[in-house]
Amino acid sequence: MRRALVVLLLALAATGFIASPAGALGVLTWINPTTCADGTPLGTGTCTALTGIDVYCATTSPTMTGQTVSGTGLVSKSLGVVTTYTVVPTLITTAGTWFCAATAVDSTGQSVLSNVMSFPVAPTDPAPPTNLTAQ
Repeated sequence: MRRALVVLLLALAATGFIASPAGALGVLTWINPTTCADGTPLGTGTCTALTGIDVYCATTSPTMTGQTVSGTGLVSKSLGVVTTYTVVPTLITTAGTWFCAATAVDSTGQSVLSNVMSFPVAPTDPAPPTNLTAQ
């Protein structure tokens, strides 16, 4: 029987978007769980240690049925035990409103989805033409 980790406190304190020459960068931050759903500290008894975080982003709010996450245009990334991830442009490469959530992962499976954060991703301007000549 799968034992659920405590829901990842993905206060997805989306550290918003930082202007950069390459366009907007979406940075997600969160607090990793320290216990299993029953309150047992991670890595104690049958409560195995956290092995990673899975981030899911879609153009509709991600949902989870069993161990399957779905959403329109869903993209995902499995990460190590980290507390931040830049989703634009590494995971999200198109403009629009995006919704992201995450799960905590251990050797027995993954937690339920965290809270969902939504944010706009602005289109990036194309590079200028090159080698312009007159005839």
